[in-house]
Amino acid sequence: MEGGFKNKELNILFKKRTLEEIIEFIFLSMNHMKKTCEKESIKIENKEEKIRTHLLENYLDNDNFRKKIGYEVEVFPLRFEAEVPENYNPETESYKGRVDIKVVGLNTFLKNKKDYYIIECKRIDGTETLNKAFVKEGICRFVQEKYSSYNNENALLGFVIKDIDIISNTKKIDKIQKEQETIKVEKGFALETRKNSYYLYNSLYRVKSGNIKLKSVFYNFSSIVK
Repeated sequence: MEGGFKNKELNILFKKRTLEEIIEFIFLSMNHMKKTCEKESIKIENKEEKIRTHLLENYLDNDNFRKKIGYEVEVFPLRFEAEVPENYNPETESYKGRVDIKVVGLNTFLKNKKDYYIIECKRIDGTETLNKAFVKEGICRFVQEKYSSYNNENALLGFVIKDIDIISNTKKIDKIQKEQETIKVEKGFALETRKNSYYLYNSLYRVKSGNIKLKSVFYNFSSIVK
C-alpha cells in the first residue's frame, strides 16, 4: 500500500491492526471534540445517543476530520457505524441486540463478515444508578454474549457527564461487577492509561466460549454537556 501516516507512531499503530489502534483514534477524536465544543460554546444534550452521535458524525466517521489529523480511510481503512443490529436469532427471526458503534474494516468485507469490533456507550455521573447501568447494560452485553466478540475483545465508552473523581468511581463500578452472579470476572479493572480527561482500563472475563477482554474508556465531557 502506497502512502502512510505522516507520523511514525501512527504508522506503527496502523501495523498493529488491533483494538489499541481504534482506542487511540477515539481518544484523539474525543480530545478534538471537547476542545472544539468548549471553544465554540457548544453544549450537547445530556443523552447517551446525542453524545455518541456527535462524536461519530463529526469526528470518528467524518472524512474531513480524519484527513485533518492523518487518519484518512486510505491508510486507516476502518468505518464507524451507529445503531447496528447484532446477533441474528433464526428461531425468532430477530436480532438479540443493537450496538452503539460497530467498527468494520477491510477484513469484514473481504475475509469474514464477523471480523469487527463493538463499542458500547454509557453515561457516567458518579451515581449508583448509572454505575450499575454501565455493568448490567454494558459489560453484561459482552460477557453474556448478547454481543459477539470475534477477536475476543471489545470496548466500552463511559461519557462522564459530571466532574467527578473518575478513579474513585471506577472502583465502585468494579465492585458492582464483581458482585454480579451472572459475571465471571477473571481480572477486574486495571488502569492502563491516564491523560487529563481520559482514563483507560483493562478487564478480563470468563464466557462460554473462553475469555474476552474489555477496554473501558472514561472521558470527562462534563464541560460540554447541558
